[in-house]
Amino acid sequence: AAQQRVRETLKRVKEGNATPEEREELMQAMERYKATAVNEKQEVAYNILFSFYLADHPLKAAQISDKYRINKRTVYKYITRGVEDLTEIMCDLKGGE
Repeated sequence: AAQQRVRETLKRVKEGNATPEEREELMQAMERYKATAVNEKQEVAYNILFSFYLADHPLKAAQISDKYRINKRTVYKYITRGVEDLTEIMCDLKGGE
């Protein structure tokens, strides 16, 4: 349920429909995610998540797949991993839920 909320928030931010509070909370969590990424996979997951949802001009999965030289299925795996990591961080920021 928490992961679904994070996905929906990411989608609203991407579409420009998020509240300022949601956007701020998400950006804080992303900053913490970037700062705490412990391995290359987490760094790639962060970068893909950012490129897909939060960049000024979000990239499509095909563009990300070209950029990182990975297939589209792998792009979605990284997005899923990023959402899992982000959910954990956001729950920590809220004091656990």
